[in-house]
Amino acid sequence: MNEEKIPLVQRQESSDEPLFNYETPTTRSQASASVEANESSQLLVGGEDDAEKSAYNPTTGSANNAAESTSEKRQHLEGTTTNLQTLMHLWRGNVGTGMLGLPEAMMHAGIVMGPLALLVVAAVTIHCMHLLVRCSNILCQRTGEISLGYGEVAEECIRRYYPKKAYIGRVLVNIFLCISQLGFCSVYFVFIANNLQQVSNSLDIQTWMAILLLPIILLSFIRDLRTLVPLSIAANICCALSLIIIFQYLVRNIHHTDKLPAFAGWSNFPVFFGITMYAFEGIGVVLPIENKMANPQDYRLVINFGMAIVTVLFLLLGILGYMFCQDDCKGSITLNLPDEGLYSGVKLLFSTCIFLTYFLQFYVPMLIIQPPILKHVPEEYHIWADYGIRTATVIFTCIMAVSIPQLDNFISLVGSMSCTALAIIFPIFIHILTLASEGDGRVPLFTFFKDGVIMMMGVLMFVFGTYTSMARIIERYQTGEN
Repeated sequence: MNEEKIPLVQRQESSDEPLFNYETPTTRSQASASVEANESSQLLVGGEDDAEKSAYNPTTGSANNAAESTSEKRQHLEGTTTNLQTLMHLWRGNVGTGMLGLPEAMMHAGIVMGPLALLVVAAVTIHCMHLLVRCSNILCQRTGEISLGYGEVAEECIRRYYPKKAYIGRVLVNIFLCISQLGFCSVYFVFIANNLQQVSNSLDIQTWMAILLLPIILLSFIRDLRTLVPLSIAANICCALSLIIIFQYLVRNIHHTDKLPAFAGWSNFPVFFGITMYAFEGIGVVLPIENKMANPQDYRLVINFGMAIVTVLFLLLGILGYMFCQDDCKGSITLNLPDEGLYSGVKLLFSTCIFLTYFLQFYVPMLIIQPPILKHVPEEYHIWADYGIRTATVIFTCIMAVSIPQLDNFISLVGSMSCTALAIIFPIFIHILTLASEGDGRVPLFTFFKDGVIMMMGVLMFVFGTYTSMARIIERYQTGEN
């Protein structure tokens, strides 16, 4: 399965900076814990036009020189990863439970429009990964650091304009990382409860969530990521076996597609983007992975190859799942599988996978939330405060899940709001500010136009996706379908 988090070390600034003034593992959706646990990583950056490349050169040198300098520094570090190890971590960071909702995403877009729009989302998110790493390289060269995390990059790109308020960039990124990760955790409650209810055919979804609460609270007390390595391995095995069984079932049971619409209309099209962004939001793992890379100059090859495989896998599951489910796609393709034998086993396997992955996702917001709270607690009470914060946070994610037990709409809401901001809006904002602070500050016209189009796309997805998801949640409450 994939876990979404990654550890970073934050340079401490003045002690009076506000809440969330801490750098933390960046996350996807679902891949970081294993990255840190195995100390593996990889780098990414996509091709830019020649005019933009020249914009990176002026006074400090090119982005390529920055990568070469970084590579030389990393040769003296321990625990760096090979390209193959990095590729595996990148793959695990993007392939997870989010992909299970892609058949429903296709249903909201259409059999022709869905795959085309998914390719557009893939291209944009991959390009934004490239831009984020490129900006990290430039800012590392500027600051003299070997590596920077997502929040640090957001902070440094603002520093030349507003040095006293630069921390705001880090705060915003950390807030959205918390929203994203806690949203994933809440979705996990809904996912596991739905599958257990379907397999057992007893108790309601809310009751299953209540049953899950205690074991999740107890396991959330694990604080050492390396202790979670066996859980990560077990989750990956469960995920791989489940996907193999799901694909063979879909291929053998595809229905005629004559009645599937090419385009399903605009009314629920934003839901498509929300679910797809939830699946593709692996940008949080990009910098932590790249920061551990032994050969960061190879990032283009690794990200392009790795994400191409991920995109093909997403396309296949989305299309085959839609062709099988027709107009009855549910929030997870597992919920469309028959309630018998092997396929009940798949639901239990994936539920186990998600159960184990919860703790990896939970690790990230703890690194952000705890430090500013614990510094106001006497040291002798830190251990009890730690347990209290963890318990309260797990209960909060459970309450959110019980309040919105709508798997499809919950996924769309998290994807539209937090994943879109982290994967598209913030990287474009960082890119423009970084370019504008280099050399003479002029941004090539093509780059400015291209970034503007992507930013507009991200803002529209954020606004309309969030609005549509909330409207669908409220509508189901009103009609008693919640």
